[in-house]
Amino acid sequence: KWYRHEIFDYASVARYAYEKLSSEYLLVLQDDAIVSKDFYETIIESVKELNDGDSNWYALKLFYPDIFDGWSLDDLVIMLLISTCLSAAITLGIRKVYGRKQWHNYLGILLYFILVIYSLIYLISKQALIPQRTTPGLLKIPNSLSVLVGQVYPKRHLKAISENLFYYSNQLDTNRMIKLKAVDMLLDDIANFNKWTQYLIVPNIVQHIGRYSSNYDRNQGDIREFPTSNSFPKGDEEF
Repeated sequence: KWYRHEIFDYASVARYAYEKLSSEYLLVLQDDAIVSKDFYETIIESVKELNDGDSNWYALKLFYPDIFDGWSLDDLVIMLLISTCLSAAITLGIRKVYGRKQWHNYLGILLYFILVIYSLIYLISKQALIPQRTTPGLLKIPNSLSVLVGQVYPKRHLKAISENLFYYSNQLDTNRMIKLKAVDMLLDDIANFNKWTQYLIVPNIVQHIGRYSSNYDRNQGDIREFPTSNSFPKGDEEF
């Protein structure tokens, strides 16, 4: 499957860059992407800012599509807390209006509103409630925004990336319990395990333009599966 080829290719590139190249950073761009006119200057400034402020940064993402915005696993506790607080306030109001009965009489009402509010928050979406990626600069992002159209890695992390990806690839051949995952998810797993941080450049300086994938098992013109960045400056393309 193409997942496996992508994992092997990414691991090979990371190992080659770590062992053979003198550069301190690896820039990875898909072949169906365009960049902004200030692409190079923005990367240089952003890397310098990261090195001054976060010596543990793992990846600098240059692109992220709004199509994938939403609640992540990291947000579940926050969603539950918001739902519980709002539901408790509503239940207290009902109790005040209809009488101060025993609390167990209102437990069902409380649980009902928690479920309803939690569902509404999920359906409304995180992006609608908490607008993000609007202020220019570097945005610290959770290690769950898996997308690999354009990103920069410090050389110090390339050895860990290559070793982990090669190990995972070998495990797929020997351990049937290992489930196949996309390389972007595996890279996020590496970041989570090592507690490394990732950042996103806002506005994005890379745009995805490949509606037709060279891999025929992937998207072949379906606009619904075509991720683009809304923050990429229009009219600022540099091919």
